Amino acid sequence: MPSRDTLRWLQTVNLNFIAVTYGMAIAVYGATLVDVADIYRESIRATSITLTARGLGSVFSSLIGALVYKFVNLQVVLMACVIFGAISALLTTVLPSIIYLHVLTFFVGCSMGFMEIGIHVWLQVIWKERSGSFFHFMNFMFGFGGIVGPFICEPFLRGMENDSRLYENVTASKAEFSSVSIEGNVTQLVNGGTSPERSGSRIFTAFCIIAAIHGINALSMIIPYCMDSSDFKASKETSYFKRDLPKHSRRTVLALLALYLTVGVTCEFGFSSMVFTFAVSHPSLHFTKSQAAFLTSLFWASYTVSRIVTTGLSLKFGVAQLIVGSHFIYVTSVVLMMFFLDTSPALVTWLGTALVAFGLSPYWSNGTAWSVLFIQLTPGSVGLIMVLISSGVMLIPFIVVSRISENPQFFLYSNTGLALLLTAVAAALILYGNTKALKKHKKENKARNPDLS
Repeated sequence: MPSRDTLRWLQTVNLNFIAVTYGMAIAVYGATLVDVADIYRESIRATSITLTARGLGSVFSSLIGALVYKFVNLQVVLMACVIFGAISALLTTVLPSIIYLHVLTFFVGCSMGFMEIGIHVWLQVIWKERSGSFFHFMNFMFGFGGIVGPFICEPFLRGMENDSRLYENVTASKAEFSSVSIEGNVTQLVNGGTSPERSGSRIFTAFCIIAAIHGINALSMIIPYCMDSSDFKASKETSYFKRDLPKHSRRTVLALLALYLTVGVTCEFGFSSMVFTFAVSHPSLHFTKSQAAFLTSLFWASYTVSRIVTTGLSLKFGVAQLIVGSHFIYVTSVVLMMFFLDTSPALVTWLGTALVAFGLSPYWSNGTAWSVLFIQLTPGSVGLIMVLISSGVMLIPFIVVSRISENPQFFLYSNTGLALLLTAVAAALILYGNTKALKKHKKENKARNPDLS
């Protein structure tokens, strides 16, 4: 029988493997959006509603997450979510219609909500006051999955005639559509309409590979579960605080964390999911599908490198310092893209995307690391935060997609506005964390877990 420390590390490896598959599932959405729309003979706008369906699923699972984790073993829930991830990947491109895909992604969203709650609670229970650095590393692994996903998909994306993507905005009977030239065939992606023929996309193969990776993840979780089937729950017994903050202070910390993560996720998904469409539709760019797929991968590559760097820096610098540094890079990069895109479109797009990802990447781990300085996260608190986060994600198709086909420049406007909003919330986190009451609480409550000292 392996030691307690060995099991803890093995469980941590599996939790990070889940983060990889989660990152892949998020990243392939943007990289395959055009092909999936073509397969189901629907517009990009109609297909992008899957993001809203996924958000609704996350909201639902977050609402019931505390109840589910109260009665079901946390390890069992996470294993079930990973297995469902494999099944859903296989079904993504073979369903009868887009309606079925929306229903499927609703349940995908449910599994993602359960995973978010379970991973954060499990990591904090087994690593206690050291969990901040593990949150950073877990988010690095999420970004790694985001890199791998588009690279898996890229060889199977449909080619484009003359290696170009053409969008023509046409008004006819108050309907707007884009005419897309693909391998000599013209497919009309009508808003709410259909194309004349079924796509011959090979993207199903990529989703099979992703499903296989989920399957390996599920198998890797069974072994440590057989060794230790403990149910990891946050409780007073597992708390590393000598005393808790007053109720109003705890609620304020949770509210600020929820707001910060909600805006951050909206920034992240809004950029990563739509940068592909922006790159192929902007009149100054007209990237090919392959170029846009690599641009998406660049986002996740920079995102991941940033988290490697942040994980190391978290051992030396405080959370507030990491927040200030990352937001300086983030705001500078969105301003660069906003005002200098026309001067050198390709260079600014590639460089700006890399810098946006690098500066935005640490928001989640910085936010959670900030919160665990003052409170212990529970399934109920994480679930409530996930409800708000999912609500933000659901707005993306309406904020960005509904306008990007009419004016690709809106992609830049929306991301600049969101970056400034996120930075304002980050400032609020730092200011509240330096209030007299919270500084006193952090000083008084030293860890009481002897095996982690």
